[in-house]
Amino acid sequence: MRMLPSGLWGLEAVANLARLPEKGAMLLVSAQKVRGGTGGPCRVFAFV
Repeated sequence: MRMLPSGLWGLEAVANLARLPEKGAMLLVSAQKVRGGTGGPCRVFAFV
């Protein structure tokens, strides 16, 4: 994940997004806090 200048998060290298509908899906992102790091692993869950 990356913090954008607007204060929003960006996700990279998320698999299987094409399997989600264009509208109506909700993502839950569970990220670990990495002290002093610029990124880290996360788990992404999709609810349709």
